[in-house]
Amino acid sequence: MVGKFIKFFMVAVLLFTATITIAGPLDLVVTVSEREARLCEGDDAILKVYVSDTTGELTSFTYKWYYNTDLVSVLDGSWVQVPEANTSILNLSDVSATTTVGNAGYYYCRIFYDPNDTVLCKNSEKIHVDVATSIPAIESVSAPNYVCEGSTLELVASGVSGFNIRNWYLGDEAVSHGNSYQVASASLGDAGVSWQVMHAAIAFMGHLRFRL
Repeated sequence: MVGKFIKFFMVAVLLFTATITIAGPLDLVVTVSEREARLCEGDDAILKVYVSDTTGELTSFTYKWYYNTDLVSVLDGSWVQVPEANTSILNLSDVSATTTVGNAGYYYCRIFYDPNDTVLCKNSEKIHVDVATSIPAIESVSAPNYVCEGSTLELVASGVSGFNIRNWYLGDEAVSHGNSYQVASASLGDAGVSWQVMHAAIAFMGHLRFRL
């Protein structure tokens, strides 16, 4: 009789423990709104983290944002906690190129899923806030008025200052980055489309025509 009781007890314990799931860092999915925020002095910015739990068990999180002037490991003791930044959103206002909290530098968010928000946590990716001291500029853009079908079409932005990345668009679609955009073999499908090069708040727009 004692043997049957022990066997029943062990089976009951095994069934009970099999239903327990403890969510851990690998169960949390943390993403950031952007890894690189390129701003001009005086701009505002919003940095965000998005958190989800693949087990469905964790629904409440607490947040702490940290700042550093340099790109170093989160284990480095030089990170400074951003005051009063305790939500998934960090608002930066009237930023400057000065490397101080709230301005240019590196940020990351630590997400706690421990009720005491002291131990169980996961860190977001780092976000670089790059602040230009002057408004980026593009002096001019050159492009041919006519090209032959099958020939190379090249658009070139000149007199560029500020951030290195320029975004070239055909219509609403981003097609290239850099100082120039090249179509290796122009076709009739390229005729009459509008193009645009964006550089921060500066934009140049034009209209291209093609002939055979």
